[in-house]
Parts: sequence; structure tokens; C-alpha cells
Amino acid sequence: MASDGDISAKIDHLSGADLVRHHRTTSHMADYEAGVRVICERERWPPKSNAYLPAKIDAMWKEHDVLTRAVHEDKE
Repeated sequence: MASDGDISAKIDHLSGADLVRHHRTTSHMADYEAGVRVICERERWPPKSNAYLPAKIDAMWKEHDVLTRAVHEDKE
């Protein structure tokens, strides 16, 4: 199993949209936790700054919905 450091290194370069795509294809809790750390570091949030995370997660889900609709429209 990959360590948290390995996962963080793997996803650190991903854009927000790519992070959403990555998390849609995996259910590894370590990936989610690493994703939270990456987002916190990018936004310069303290790791325990949970007040900001729900808004960021909501924004990512909205972006996910837009991307999902775009993919489905492309297939039609």
C-alpha cells in the first residue's frame, strides 16, 4: 500500500478538476486524506482548518457535476 507521502506526491500536481476525476475513480481513504492535505497546502490553510473544507469540497462537487454533464453531452 502506498504511503501518504507517495499519494500526496502523485496528486500534488493535479488541478482541482483532475483531483475530482482522480477521487471519482478511487475509494482509498488515504487518497482522500492526501487530497485534503494538498488542498490545504495550496490554499495555505492550516491542516485542522475544517471550517474551510466543507466549502471547498462543495465547490469541487459542483465542478465535478459540470464536468460529468460535459462528458455525457460529448458522448451524445
